[in-house]
Amino acid sequence: MHKLGVIVPYRNRYEHLQKFKKSVVKYLESKNIDFKIIIVEQDNAKLFNRGMLCNIGFIEAQKENCDYIVIHDVDMIPVDVDYSYSNVPVHLATDNIPFESYFGGITIFPTDVFEKINGFSNLYWGWGFEDDDLRYRCAKKNVPFKKIISDTFTKQKLPIFNGVNAYAKIPNVINYNRNFKIELDINLARVVYDENLQFDIFPILSIKGYDLKLFYNSFNRFYLQLFDKKGNYYDVYSDIVTISNNKISIEYNKEKSIINFSVNGSLHSIELSNHIYNYSNIDSIIIGSDDEKKNFFKGSINEFLLIQNDDAKIHYKNYDIDEYKFIDISGNENHGEFFNIYIDYFKPFVNYYSYIPFRRDSKLIKLQHKDCGFNNGRWQDDNSRWNQLRYNNEVQIGSRDRKIDGLSTLTKYKLYGKTNQNNIIHLNVGI
Repeated sequence: MHKLGVIVPYRNRYEHLQKFKKSVVKYLESKNIDFKIIIVEQDNAKLFNRGMLCNIGFIEAQKENCDYIVIHDVDMIPVDVDYSYSNVPVHLATDNIPFESYFGGITIFPTDVFEKINGFSNLYWGWGFEDDDLRYRCAKKNVPFKKIISDTFTKQKLPIFNGVNAYAKIPNVINYNRNFKIELDINLARVVYDENLQFDIFPILSIKGYDLKLFYNSFNRFYLQLFDKKGNYYDVYSDIVTISNNKISIEYNKEKSIINFSVNGSLHSIELSNHIYNYSNIDSIIIGSDDEKKNFFKGSINEFLLIQNDDAKIHYKNYDIDEYKFIDISGNENHGEFFNIYIDYFKPFVNYYSYIPFRRDSKLIKLQHKDCGFNNGRWQDDNSRWNQLRYNNEVQIGSRDRKIDGLSTLTKYKLYGKTNQNNIIHLNVGI
């Protein structure tokens, strides 16, 4: 018979913990599961470190002869959850997941697989990215996933934007007093985030003045921002993007004063209080940068299509590049000028957000607590930014070795106290 170790990283949520213990013990007993709940409580000397607490809990689960574990947040109460054994990692917090590759909240691991990946990293302090690192560790050790979303690319050479100083200028021929639609097909390249910034933006399209701007950012989302004719500001952002190749549409309906923003078929709309600001006095649209030339897009623009009143006004495709410029195949001679762009084959990168875990459908009660993550276009806590920089700039490009960070380096913690009662072990630790 299998034995489950429920590992609960915990600090300063007493009411949540009391509800959790009562509910989970009753639930697991009703399912006839052999279990041990292991609560790992961190003192207040340092920032919370969920990954390290889970590693400490895993060592305790081994002492209890558990052959599988579930990493379990204290604010998630089971209503209908399958905690039975699995020989591969399975994500259980599937009730309204925030994005497709989400791996946090409640996740089952057989103990041999958790050891194989060397557990969690011990280096993420504060909120965020320890789960992304965990998914990355699974991928690097060839742990099975339900699916891996792979990109397909043309074999033709493309205009490559280097993310440093490359951009293009195209004529601004849009009549903003009428309906219009812009469609883009782009490839995202891997980027290094700037450690001096709170977040990064990578402009894809921009018009200066009252800025109309489309950009990708370090939250892995596409953003559209614009103004109406009375100077009111609007923005909208996509869901988290997990692939390199993306199709984007911006459509303005003048009669309804609505902007429809679509990314890979997922639609988001903005209702304007007035008609869109008239950007017609600006001669050019910048592709791949902002007007100040401070931020740059890294990747390729495979296709650009501007439609007004059902007629194509500008149309560029990847194979219509001549004399170092976009060639307009709409017949309107609205060619685009290149700056520091080179023509080459696009080399896709491994996007670990495209690794989708196995899941079991669940129903949960989620206890209310303060949101610590992404909010209003930035991180709630600056330490989340440092975690993001570590994961993106160090882990994913391979300069930090998971082999020397994890269970194998779990030495710097102090056990202040331990209780063991009614299938619940409670550890008090300093780290």
